[in-house]
Amino acid sequence: PGAFHSTIVRKAEFRSHKARSEYFKKCEKAVTKWRAAGPKPLNNGGWDVSGEPLKDPNENGLNSGLYLFTDRENITHFFKPNFLPPYNTKEKRKIINEFLKEEWSEKSLSFQPVTLSNMVNRAKEKLPQAIGRVKEMLQPVNQAVESSLIRVNKIREMEKRKRHVNGASSRSKFY
Repeated sequence: PGAFHSTIVRKAEFRSHKARSEYFKKCEKAVTKWRAAGPKPLNNGGWDVSGEPLKDPNENGLNSGLYLFTDRENITHFFKPNFLPPYNTKEKRKIINEFLKEEWSEKSLSFQPVTLSNMVNRAKEKLPQAIGRVKEMLQPVNQAVESSLIRVNKIREMEKRKRHVNGASSRSKFY
């Protein structure tokens, strides 16, 4: 796994493809709603290490931050946010781009520079999974097309039989 790994569940599966697609539709609705609402603070109150309200909260109300814990209950450090929205200035874009130049490597357990070849390799690794998801999403469409084709073929067969029967009866009149 890696340096930043925590197993919560070993194997989770959906009961059916329908249940899976319904779940992800709900997720998509929630994410769309969150994106429309824009960035929100995680902790609107602003608390210090002792659990008391911050003595010097941010004026804009964005008091979420980074909490470091020694265990599940004891906070050892709190870092106030220092990189608040909007992120459209040249200075902030530069900081973001500098940060995105490196990525964590599970193989070497260290930060590595982001290169085009790394991005291409990751895309190649993810391509079969993406194709599988697309196939899964298209499965109901394929089933509908298949059943439509079956119906069309049945109708054609019935029309062919009709023509054959009509043609045979009209020929018998002339003989």
